[in-house]
Amino acid sequence: MMQSASATIYLFKNTNSKIYSDLEQVLRQITVEMAMKTQRFESILIPFVEGKQIDPLFVKMLMPPMDRLEKVNRKRNDQLIYGKDVENIRRYIYGREINMYKKSS
Repeated sequence: MMQSASATIYLFKNTNSKIYSDLEQVLRQITVEMAMKTQRFESILIPFVEGKQIDPLFVKMLMPPMDRLEKVNRKRNDQLIYGKDVENIRRYIYGREINMYKKSS
């Protein structure tokens, strides 16, 4: 495996234990068994800062944008089905406040 002297490395879930064995010196306190237990949307970060390698750490990664978008759309649909739309509530409150302060003649 070719390694750059200045690149930060992200190791995502991998079933090939040889990759972790090859990087055993770099991974230091993370054993091959621990590395093999990396979950979905997690990675092992091996950072290089100012030319020095820092101890590796586990990092939670974001879901792909399409998965996140589905959750947002689902939340909006649930609001429309089970609750009230926020814009309708804001208009209602605005209307009440305006009526509260109307001058009576």
